[in-house]
Amino acid sequence: MHPLRYLWAAVALVALVVATDLINVLSDQEIVDLALLSQPERLEPEGEFLAPFLIERVPGTEGNRQVQRFILDKARELGWFVETDSFTQDTPIGSIDFTNIIVTKHPQAPVRLVLAAHFDSKLFDNDVFIGATDSAVPCALLFDLAFSLDTFLDQYPDPYLTVQLVFFDGEESFRDGGYADFIWGSKHLAAYWEQPPLFGRAGNTTLTRPPLQRIDLMVLLDLIGAPNPSFQDYFGNTSGYFQALAGLEQRLNRLFLVSTHRSFFNTKTKFRGSILDDHVPFIQRNVPVLHLIPHPFPAVWHKPSDNADALDMLVIHDVAVLMRIFVASYLRAHPAPKPSSRAMSPRLV
Repeated sequence: MHPLRYLWAAVALVALVVATDLINVLSDQEIVDLALLSQPERLEPEGEFLAPFLIERVPGTEGNRQVQRFILDKARELGWFVETDSFTQDTPIGSIDFTNIIVTKHPQAPVRLVLAAHFDSKLFDNDVFIGATDSAVPCALLFDLAFSLDTFLDQYPDPYLTVQLVFFDGEESFRDGGYADFIWGSKHLAAYWEQPPLFGRAGNTTLTRPPLQRIDLMVLLDLIGAPNPSFQDYFGNTSGYFQALAGLEQRLNRLFLVSTHRSFFNTKTKFRGSILDDHVPFIQRNVPVLHLIPHPFPAVWHKPSDNADALDMLVIHDVAVLMRIFVASYLRAHPAPKPSSRAMSPRLV
């Protein structure tokens, strides 16, 4: 056998082991309990998590600042640790202020599962562009995930790994000027996270590593919410996680916990080509990335019709449930048995 075939066989075997492990972490009953945490109304166009994003939010505008305030307020309501990465950059339309927002469940944990999406919308000179799939729904999904899993993450005993949400600003280009006019926020944050922390513990510990080296996996969500998405397997080093999502989707289907019987995941072929998105600066720095973006893109991509009317609420619900199960499996965050009413604390009554 050619040496490269040995290599690809080894990669495929590792992916299979990762997938099998994650697919089977939770019992059927635990999956049911987690799925039943859904509050679909929060992800509807008028809902608590989605409605604030369904406005024009071009970087440097009041709409963008309004969404920033919503993200910060919601993160503080959640009680997670909040950081901002603000900077000013010369762009094709002048000097623009950008702000990435980072929200971490247990900031003292040395390793992070990063879930990310961009919150800005694209500038069009003559059209109103809301960007419901691009990327209002993915941002709303991050909050749905965090609020629905928060109690279980409190019960999660391992102090080593935690969940971190990243809301990128400036993903969209202003004048379609290629890589130089694109993913402004992710390029800045990736470069910033290459630097070691200013105040770290003495000694060679994980906490003294640059934040970039503390990312176990980055999951980037984009262009989600339109009917019939087809997610592709983009990167060999995260193929196991892609397969795990597909396997967990099958378990949800067997348990009648998702709305559609058609799989969202193309497991038959590997994607050929490249997609320019917020993951690129992190891939370039060897961060493992699972890119949840459908291909082909939704028909409404970069069109004024990418608004609330373009959304399929069943798709959004199913992705929300699937991501909740995936993260709980990744963290081995087993739901605690439900207490009897007699044993419930006043906080839970």
